[in-house]
Amino acid sequence: MSETLIRLVYLSKNLIEGDEGAQNAEADKILVSARANNQRVGVTGALVFNDRYFAQALEGPSSVVEATYLKIEMDPRHGHIAVLEKRELQQRAFADWSMLHVHPHLGRTEAEWAATLHDAYARPPNSREEVLHLLRRLIGEAA
Repeated sequence: MSETLIRLVYLSKNLIEGDEGAQNAEADKILVSARANNQRVGVTGALVFNDRYFAQALEGPSSVVEATYLKIEMDPRHGHIAVLEKRELQQRAFADWSMLHVHPHLGRTEAEWAATLHDAYARPPNSREEVLHLLRRLIGEAA
């Protein structure tokens, strides 16, 4: 019997220090590592971040997603993590990406999605759908 498939969505404070260039360089390291590790263990998902927050969806077998999340909790680049969703899935929403970095295009300004992340972080129990919608919308724009 196969292991239960889950999705875990979290928000965290971005604790990467330095200017925008330094933060982007460090975020690129996160993405390279996540893509390699996630592909190896069967985790898929999407990540959006700015200079204040990370929002990420992780999907895969429960033990692997939970182990990945534990590593994120220990990562000094993340602070004050709020889990928005952890639930069983029938199918993945982010199946095509070992870790897609999504960012705004012309249809949604960075200020708008930054406000969404800020509002979601301020009220995590009520913001799960908003963050998932943001990730899905940005993925649609990226495709």
